[in-house]
Amino acid sequence: MIIRKAKHGDVDAICELWCEFMDFHEKHEPFYKRAKNGAKIFHKFIKEKIRSRNALVLVAVQDKEVCAYLLASIDKRSPVFEMRRIGAIYDLAVTESYRRKGIGERLYKESIRWFRKRKIDRVELTVATSNPLSTKFWKKHGFKPYYERWFNNIKS
Repeated sequence: MIIRKAKHGDVDAICELWCEFMDFHEKHEPFYKRAKNGAKIFHKFIKEKIRSRNALVLVAVQDKEVCAYLLASIDKRSPVFEMRRIGAIYDLAVTESYRRKGIGERLYKESIRWFRKRKIDRVELTVATSNPLSTKFWKKHGFKPYYERWFNNIKS
């Protein structure tokens, strides 16, 4: 298993993983249903992130196949806060047949090394609370909620 920064040639494989990731989340929460052109939009987005100096896209490669990816970035907070720069992990997706083999952990640890090199002291992420696998994973790594985002579907 090789963990490395994503390259332009990895974009299609990352997009396939993203689709699997979103479809997995949709099973737990219909809010995650992909738009018809969602994969095309994500394709462009991930290419931009691969080129960005303030973003990190990692892939895990086994037998020449991309089986996982992580998307992280350095985000700027409002000037009203003393801590202006924080790390953010947006996606950590492992294809189903490779889950529970330590790949997510390796990607996560590599992202933490990247953040530390950039003097980032705080990393935040959004966890789909309807997904017990992700909540367990992130709690295991010391993450805890500091606020909740609530919703109300107000259909007429």
